[in-house]
Amino acid sequence: LRGARRPHARAAGRAADHQQHRGEAARQAEGGYLGVTRHTIARRWQAHVVDPDSGELVSLGLFVSKKDAAQAYDATVFGLHGDTAETNFARDLFDREQIEGALEAFNDPWVERPSSKYVGVYTARSLGGKWQARVEMYGASQYLDTYDDEYAAALAADEAIRTTGSSKFLLLRQLNMPKKEDHFDEDTWENEVIDTGRSSRFMGVVHHVATDKYLARLGRKHVGLFDTELEAAKAFDKASHAKGGVTNFQVVEALLEA
Repeated sequence: LRGARRPHARAAGRAADHQQHRGEAARQAEGGYLGVTRHTIARRWQAHVVDPDSGELVSLGLFVSKKDAAQAYDATVFGLHGDTAETNFARDLFDREQIEGALEAFNDPWVERPSSKYVGVYTARSLGGKWQARVEMYGASQYLDTYDDEYAAALAADEAIRTTGSSKFLLLRQLNMPKKEDHFDEDTWENEVIDTGRSSRFMGVVHHVATDKYLARLGRKHVGLFDTELEAAKAFDKASHAKGGVTNFQVVEALLEA
């Protein structure tokens, strides 16, 4: 590949880089895969590798499944460190084109790298350390501006999302840093709209037709069945908060402990 980085030729340099890569990957391991972590707000899996030149973590993108994220990690690491790299899957599961394509994408200065902490925030090597903010809703993406730091871009994305007039369900799923007024209120929650195709206005809650109760669930895990929609929402909040996730109501620790 023209202009692409190749596995380090000198043994000492390669060993040092590989050791650094191994340490960083081990610290990132989640769900049994090296280099893979959960993006809490995006509710997807993300893969990162260590840049052997700068020592910085580089995002490879967001993935629906952690296996896909792990395979993206492996293909890139094989390209950077050669066949002896520590990976999740065996080398023979990847063909030459996959590895070369992954390495080319890694080296491309124009490839967008999503933030590992926020949604609607991206960077690229070509941006020289700056970050772009976007509004991403209903399958569409609108560029807002470029900012000097990741946090400022996340704030800008949040403010733009608030102007869309979306339901609290959609807002809370998109916001990076929800404010008190973004959450449901216990006195007015029944006035909030229920989005088309949903049976509850709350995140993590669906109406269970067979029992005429409300099911609270966190991802695929069932939290429980409840007589009221409000009880189910609070049960979801407690489970989600424990995992560092978003909640329907503003978190009050005393209520969560009750």
